[in-house]
Amino acid sequence: MSDQDYVELDREQDEEEHGLSRRDLLLGGGMLMAGAGLMGVPAAAAATRQASATWNYAVITHGAGDLFWVVCHNGVNAAAKALGVKATYSESSNDPQKQAQLIDTAVARKPTGIATSVPNASAIADALKRAERQNIPVITLNSGEKDFGRLGAITHVGQDEVVAGQGAGSRFKSEGVKEIRSKLQADKSIDAILGLNPQVGYTGFQAAQSVKSTAKVASFDLSTDLLKAIQAGKILFAVDQQQYLQGYLPIVFLYLNNTNANTVGGGKPILTGPGFVDKTNASKVIALAGKGTR
Repeated sequence: MSDQDYVELDREQDEEEHGLSRRDLLLGGGMLMAGAGLMGVPAAAAATRQASATWNYAVITHGAGDLFWVVCHNGVNAAAKALGVKATYSESSNDPQKQAQLIDTAVARKPTGIATSVPNASAIADALKRAERQNIPVITLNSGEKDFGRLGAITHVGQDEVVAGQGAGSRFKSEGVKEIRSKLQADKSIDAILGLNPQVGYTGFQAAQSVKSTAKVASFDLSTDLLKAIQAGKILFAVDQQQYLQGYLPIVFLYLNNTNANTVGGGKPILTGPGFVDKTNASKVIALAGKGTR
């Protein structure tokens, strides 16, 4: 027997006397390490929640308190709650200069991200440049699809009006419609009315009824009256740009940019529409509208 064999025997005897083997130590150590890792999970989660609480986002739109923007605002609030972050929402009431001022105010507060609509790119360009100089990421929403790149935004979240119009045209074509107008005229050849917003769409429907026109009616965007008429089969469909997503998604995308350096869109906009509401899903959408999400 070699000297090495004696050493190994001595080790084994020592381990047996103390009731603990090297295998036990490895297994025990592994369990101890695993336990330590598990013990660290709540602490890590708490640290993440604490960090999230310091992230705050500013959302500025050209809204004027109407139902469309209430739904968008609800999307902002829901995303902030889901992610455990803070978000403020401001409206300019269709005043471009006021919107620029609101963006400047937000930049001065140094948020971790800004989302803004862009009804007038030139009016807010300087304010967004100041955000860029402060390394504040920006996402545009609702309007600004053609401008977000030159304004320094990560991406745009909204509806492409050309795509939406083409979608509406395809739906009408499937119904055998040949000529579409946005308002009813004293022309019997017109067989469709497409409202540019729910108020115009519903007014067009009423006008068609009043002159006993057989023209089929559809509209962009949603309202209670419009949805009820769709549900009853009196209006064909509505093109829904899903503004809840226009509020919700920018918060999510900015959060992922802050926490994981993610960018989305690949230089292209993220489309929230067109979605279509017709008789087959109107009841479900009416219920969701009652919850403020459609």
